[in-house]
Amino acid sequence: MLRAVLGTSARSWGRLLVALCAGSAAMVCAQQERPRALERAAQARQGIVTARLDWAGERQRAGERRLHRTTRIGGNSALTTVHGDDDGVVVVRHDGAPSPLNQNPYCYLIDDGQTWEYQQESVEAELQPKALHAYCPDLRSAGFSPFPDWRSVDEVVWTDKPNAPPTEWEERVEDGLHVVIAKRVLGVFTWWIDPERGWQPVRTTFADQEGIAWESRSELEQVDGVWFPRSVVFLERAQEGGLRLAETVAVERCLLNDPSLPLRLTPKDLGLDAGFNILAYDEAGEERSLKFDGEKAVSLEEYAERFKKGEIKKGPRFARLMAGLRQDAAIRKQRGVERPPGARIAPDDYEALTTPENYRSLWQLYTLSFIRKHKLDADQVQKAWITHDDCVQRAQRLAAAADRRLAAARDPNGETPQRAAVEIYAKLVDDICDVFYAQLKPRLEQTLTREQKQQNEAP
Repeated sequence: MLRAVLGTSARSWGRLLVALCAGSAAMVCAQQERPRALERAAQARQGIVTARLDWAGERQRAGERRLHRTTRIGGNSALTTVHGDDDGVVVVRHDGAPSPLNQNPYCYLIDDGQTWEYQQESVEAELQPKALHAYCPDLRSAGFSPFPDWRSVDEVVWTDKPNAPPTEWEERVEDGLHVVIAKRVLGVFTWWIDPERGWQPVRTTFADQEGIAWESRSELEQVDGVWFPRSVVFLERAQEGGLRLAETVAVERCLLNDPSLPLRLTPKDLGLDAGFNILAYDEAGEERSLKFDGEKAVSLEEYAERFKKGEIKKGPRFARLMAGLRQDAAIRKQRGVERPPGARIAPDDYEALTTPENYRSLWQLYTLSFIRKHKLDADQVQKAWITHDDCVQRAQRLAAAADRRLAAARDPNGETPQRAAVEIYAKLVDDICDVFYAQLKPRLEQTLTREQKQQNEAP
């Protein structure tokens, strides 16, 4: 699932990360060996305890997209939400076209050395046994590595290959910048540190026997009293010689050490509550099914026993999502659109695809496809999105009214009878489809000029 959203990592720096991350036994330079300028730089960045950063990253490779993300940091934990590309598309098919089925954001949480992966509005999350910083970066290390290595500042700056000889350090001053050189088994790392801007690196390189293989350059800005990169550009060695652009990271909004930010992020910050299904993997890649008890993942047996004793109750969010799935299945059967496993639905069959949980992503993709198909100008694009937003608000009002009907239909035990729930849900789906066919589609058509309509009608 990870590669479906973010793509594969660049091989040229992936091998370096394998060597650097080869185990907890990686050598860390002794305190007295650390150059003072680099140590001050690392300490300043480590002073960021909590953060929220809205940022965009783009790899300069065929098929790669500019993806917008939000990363929250709390102590040793981090949570990244992938919002999608410039058009809001999160998931693409193998041919690069937007997937018609699900465009909900993906979330990645690193906590206690493990990585949680969760797509919003799902009832299942995945749990990996180690920290996967490629998907959930610790942005506090931005600009410290010459290639996209998003581990902690300590790991990026001070760790070397396991059982490697001590790092040879050099330090000098050039044009007002402190230049720190680290000679290691993998090659030579060099940092250019600006004492006038919080002792932060403005340039970093990695060189092997053939010369500079990777370089990063940072534009610094003072945020909340801390100097932090507004952007980082990564360059890699080109086959024809010299360096070429490999990846860019641009921080759009940044909040550092704000009292409102939590000191730790947990699976509950993903939206998980008691009852969520967890697909957990071990170091060998073997998987097993667990349940979330509201705090942590536990075995199915433990969950069932504690649930039977009343020690665990299903969380309200899990219960809502499960009720939606059951009602969705019932109404699909009632409407004759039930499909066997593996059956395909045409991407433009919006009536068969629509549910109260996914209509927003479907309408967004329809509007985006409409804009591209008819090559709308700037004014038309603005009108199209205004129409889209108005229709979404109409559907949201319908959903709120359905929620009120569900609440009114509850029995004395607080449960809504299944028949009543299916009827209310069925009417909501029909009403949302009516908004699509009676409002969104015709109003978008009205934005077209006569020439655009004629081009559309031409064989």
